[in-house]
Amino acid sequence: MATKPDEKIAVLDVKLKQLLITCGRTESVLESTKDIAINRQIESLKALSKDVEQSRREVELLKITNDEPEDEITTWNAEVEEKLSKADEDIKRLEKWQDEYKQKKESIAREEQFKFEMKLHETKLQLQSEQNTKVLAPGSAPRSIAVKSTETGSFEVSWLPPEYPNGRISFYTIYYSDEPHKSWETWLFTFATKSPRKISQIQNDRRYAVRISSSTSRAAGPISEPFLVQTLQGAPSNPQNVQAKVISSTKVELTWKKPSYEGSGQGIVGYDIYYNTSLDGTRVKVTIHSPADFSKVVTGLSPAAIYKFDIAARTDAGSGPLSFPQFATTWEGAPSAPPNNFSCTAIDASHIHCSWRPPPRKDRNGLIIGYLIRYKLSNKDTSVKKSVTNSVLSMTLDKLQAYTVYHIDVAAKSSKGQGPFSDRIVVTTHETKPSKPPENMTATAINSTAIYVTWKAPTPPFGAKLTGYQFRYRKKPQEDIYRIIVIVGNKRRIVLTSLKPEQDYEFVIAAKSAKGTGRLTKPVVCKTKQAPPKPPVLVSKKLAAPQVGVALSWTSKARDIEQFQLRYAKDVEKITNETLLSKLTFVEKIFSSSVTAYNATNLGHGLWYVFKISVKNVGGWSTEREAWLLMDAAKPTGPPLNFRVEPKTSTSVQLSWDLPEKWKRNGKIIGYELSYLQVGSSTKRKSESLDDKRLFELQGLKKFTSYQFRILAKTVAGDGPAVNIEGMTKEDVPSDSPTLTDAAGMGTKVVRLKFKPPLTPNGRIIGYKVNIYLSNPTYAGVWRDDEMNENENKNEMYVGKLFKPDSKYWFTVAAKTSVGYGPFSDPIFAKTLSYDLPLPVRKLSVDVTSSSTVKLQWDSPVDTAAVHSYKISYRSEKIFIGGDKKEAKIELPEEIKTVNCCKLNSASLENLEPCTEYTVEIVSVSKSERASESKKIKIKTKVASSPMFPQPNISTNGITEEYIPIYVHPASERYGPISHYLIYVASLGKTISEARERLRDIRHSRSRRAVNTNGRDDVHIAGKLNASVVPTTFKVGRGQIQNGHTNRRLELGHFYAFSIQSCVLDENSLCLTTSTAFTDPVEFSGK
Repeated sequence: MATKPDEKIAVLDVKLKQLLITCGRTESVLESTKDIAINRQIESLKALSKDVEQSRREVELLKITNDEPEDEITTWNAEVEEKLSKADEDIKRLEKWQDEYKQKKESIAREEQFKFEMKLHETKLQLQSEQNTKVLAPGSAPRSIAVKSTETGSFEVSWLPPEYPNGRISFYTIYYSDEPHKSWETWLFTFATKSPRKISQIQNDRRYAVRISSSTSRAAGPISEPFLVQTLQGAPSNPQNVQAKVISSTKVELTWKKPSYEGSGQGIVGYDIYYNTSLDGTRVKVTIHSPADFSKVVTGLSPAAIYKFDIAARTDAGSGPLSFPQFATTWEGAPSAPPNNFSCTAIDASHIHCSWRPPPRKDRNGLIIGYLIRYKLSNKDTSVKKSVTNSVLSMTLDKLQAYTVYHIDVAAKSSKGQGPFSDRIVVTTHETKPSKPPENMTATAINSTAIYVTWKAPTPPFGAKLTGYQFRYRKKPQEDIYRIIVIVGNKRRIVLTSLKPEQDYEFVIAAKSAKGTGRLTKPVVCKTKQAPPKPPVLVSKKLAAPQVGVALSWTSKARDIEQFQLRYAKDVEKITNETLLSKLTFVEKIFSSSVTAYNATNLGHGLWYVFKISVKNVGGWSTEREAWLLMDAAKPTGPPLNFRVEPKTSTSVQLSWDLPEKWKRNGKIIGYELSYLQVGSSTKRKSESLDDKRLFELQGLKKFTSYQFRILAKTVAGDGPAVNIEGMTKEDVPSDSPTLTDAAGMGTKVVRLKFKPPLTPNGRIIGYKVNIYLSNPTYAGVWRDDEMNENENKNEMYVGKLFKPDSKYWFTVAAKTSVGYGPFSDPIFAKTLSYDLPLPVRKLSVDVTSSSTVKLQWDSPVDTAAVHSYKISYRSEKIFIGGDKKEAKIELPEEIKTVNCCKLNSASLENLEPCTEYTVEIVSVSKSERASESKKIKIKTKVASSPMFPQPNISTNGITEEYIPIYVHPASERYGPISHYLIYVASLGKTISEARERLRDIRHSRSRRAVNTNGRDDVHIAGKLNASVVPTTFKVGRGQIQNGHTNRRLELGHFYAFSIQSCVLDENSLCLTTSTAFTDPVEFSGK
């Protein structure tokens, strides 16, 4: 009989569970370090993995046969593969342990072999000795052996004969090796007949082990214990009797005795301790600086770790050989790290499976004896704890709540205690159908055909994520079967419509999740209201002029009428779309049952009005009956909006506008009246009658000319108010040419042309162009042309670089706008001179750099042949408000400055008066002192802080118990207009001596023009005065807040001093300040 698909899947699940359980034993098997158990675990995992793989293929074939989706098969395969990969990983770890164990066994075997060979050699020598006892072989090894290095690369061995020589010693055999752990056959040896013996030609600064035996003429005696030496001149021998004692889980105490040979020079100066956590680990060095110390506690070690210790003595020449190693294993401690790879997965609605790996070996601090797993609800503080032995690396938590968030962590335990918990894992159990029904369901009749039902979600926990609700209702008692409505999402209310009037309805509801529908609530019954009446009949009629309104009346056959409701709204057109209609702003009127008429007055002209009437009785409000009426039009009361003008060409503009304001149109706009007039003209306006379009291009205008345009809207009742706007046509090329008025030679190669601009420029003139002819233009072509920017000189032009002196040339000139050049003028001729004249500079400009300095710049004249230097003259006359608040006038004498031509075309004018307008002239000067025409420019220097001004006056007789009056003097505005004044108050203490000392400190810390309050609590600003109110008396200490400053209260018996600061605002609105000296101390006596 064929196996069913579900049975094969169940078999695979059992095998996978068995495989995971077996994987869970891997760590405990590794901890046992038993080779046979580990090999058995490998074979079990491989066999189970093979069975799982075979079952997986069978189930995969069934899924393919059943046409399951390929992506689902791929996902399922990935889940199985993940569990198989866990077994593969464990097999690799177990096989790695076997490889390491094999290498370790081979290493131990090599060491045992070496020990065996040494023992064999010693036994052989002993047998020989015993055999030769009869022939008198030595009975003991040589005594008092000492090994030292007297020079680098060699060592010296000394000894005494054996205690039992058994005859005459014939010679000694000295064995030595720098790798004493290797086979005895690798050791080097030499012979000696007496002590001492020097061994040379060996490696420098290396540790060697040395052993000695003695021989008679017949046989060799026993071999001595090994002695260590470092082949470094003056190095000591190794420390003696090294011991390592464990005193805690992190400490080992080392003790030793001094070496038999203390080296050369000063002898031993200290010791070096080396230790590491394994034979191959990184070595740590601890230095002992005192030669008298023979013990050291090494701290900071790891618990349950094997350490190897070596000690070397140190002299000034260097370190001696390391002692023979001592091994120590620290005591166990609690784990210092949590378990590794902690993971938890929800299996179903009540189970979560967790697994982990032991902590890293370096953090176990001993043998792990078990684990503690802890879990709790996310919204609770109390936890549940469960313990397992070290062989268990997974746990399934049961009896959990469905669809609930749990926080889970795990810790490892050793014999010394519990380690830290792992990071918390947040896991949510699977959901089920909701275990509780919704709560607090209520049903309320809205009207005769609608009931409003609300409810609340079940109180958590209910084991599910809600996806919605299943709502059921039925007529009662007419219907047995419920009608079902599925509600998706978190909606917890529903309005049932299209119900029957005065009918009982029964409602129940259940919560839904992805796993199904939960339990139903208890039924709730609600009855619909009585049916509403039909809408009244509405009659409407416009009121007679001059009233603007509607007379309304209505009738209704409804019984038990309670109220009527009238609503009306307006718009510029009749609306048939219900959505747009609902957005209108309605006026609402409620009338009693006895009122059946109403006059709606003060309505708008030319507007559509909609009127809606409804009636209410015990059945509720009826639907509304509506009527539309169009009111008679009137003239617009508002002009067109957003009137705009845009230049199109040099003779046309485009005008556009929007309708008048909605409620000021007073009817349908049937057209517009446009009129226009050239700005500045006294002629009659021209008019254009337009239709209802709101865009018009007006042509036939003058070029580059400003016009005033006016537009008004029209209804059938007449014209509305107008709106004006100004606009301008675009530029064009000039219609005529400049008029040449004069042409004169100004040098051997320069001619000056004077001209008037075109009468009809059709734009802003931005430059000129001159054509130059060598003969009359009637018969000759243009020889050359020059261009000049309009801002260089509007009325004249210097033409340079002409062909030769004393020659006649003809010229024509054209003006230029942004569009291009206009026509050229009639020709004019001039003759160059036979000599050169100084010519004026070009492009004179100024840069105002400060309140007392400006920088002039210019371009050289067209021709500098006759220019030797430039003479700059400047003068000024200014009027300002002085310190007495009266107008003052000063004249600044003319100053002259000369600049050599022609490399540097600039000059700085210094020591100028701040805030002063100067007239500056510059002329070119020849060697013969002949000057050119002048170029003028006006400049104004920047403002500066005001001149020093008097300190405030204090009337001691005016002091009251509230304030001290001070009289504020104005400062001169010679250097710029003063914006405001600040009142500074210095608090100086209770005694006159203290006041004078503090005042000296304040005066020392201030600059000439500013009071320094930075970091000072004893100086504050009491007030800010507008310059227009000074001179004035200011009352210090009144406590009011003015212009952002607090006029602090004064303390009786304290001394104070006062200073005034003026402020001149510069171009960046920054204060340029000048401060008066502080007054002498004044006591606030409160008189």
